[in-house]
Amino acid sequence: MVTAESARQETPDRISLVQPKADIGTKDGRWLMLQSREGTYAPRSSQVDLRGDVVLYRDDGSTARTESASIDLKGGAATGAEPISVSGPFGTIEAEGGFAVLDKGDIVQFSGPAKALLNGASSPRAHSPGAPAQGTSR
Repeated sequence: MVTAESARQETPDRISLVQPKADIGTKDGRWLMLQSREGTYAPRSSQVDLRGDVVLYRDDGSTARTESASIDLKGGAATGAEPISVSGPFGTIEAEGGFAVLDKGDIVQFSGPAKALLNGASSPRAHSPGAPAQGTSR
């Protein structure tokens, strides 16, 4: 569902939005929310174009921030050519060349230059080659 603080019908298939928000539930039970300062919505094609402080929140605690994004609500895809910063339980990713979300979120591509700082499953420990791993013996 797409809502906004205010909306104005520009053409039969173009609605200008102020402070738009989109709450999206996926077939596998996930939830995400998009918001921005302004945008446009094309109801027939289920296309939403967001501009200005675009933020995506996911139910897994991930947050993405960029300046513009084009979302295909029906096709489950999104793209953006502006720098993007993503943070969540996995770590952080920053990409200067934008992003693409494909296959309803199963594929996420970041365009560079990009950098990622990923959190491991456990704290890293020093380990010398040839030495037994902690908790094992020779």
